[in-house]
Amino acid sequence: MRRFISHPDDIPIACRLCPKSADNQPGLRNFSAEGLSFHSAFPIQPGSLVTIRIDQVDPPFEGRVQVCWCRAIGEDYEIGASLVDDEQGFGLRMAEQLCHIEHYRRTIGDSQARALTEDEAAQEWIERYAEQFPQ
Repeated sequence: MRRFISHPDDIPIACRLCPKSADNQPGLRNFSAEGLSFHSAFPIQPGSLVTIRIDQVDPPFEGRVQVCWCRAIGEDYEIGASLVDDEQGFGLRMAEQLCHIEHYRRTIGDSQARALTEDEAAQEWIERYAEQFPQ
């Protein structure tokens, strides 16, 4: 069953449509069971191939995804996308964990006025949320 990791809204994610010729490339039929959902200012047609990039992590994550669904959320859109390359699953999961840790650090800073270092935030997030993170 496909599991989508929900990307935090406060961490930028860039996406751009792949050229039409990419749709016909060999090897793009076996999509990963892993994917993510993210918000976009514009709709993206299901079936479209998109390159995503997350610069918040080091090294930045970049990969191609196929849009599985798109639904309007107010004035924005929520996009569900599956990785094109199974081998990128680990990199996406690690990048998303780092994004969630940074989101946690920011949330704690805003809500509790606690300034956590990246390491402190990682330790707390892992203790509280790592077990619930999609496998």
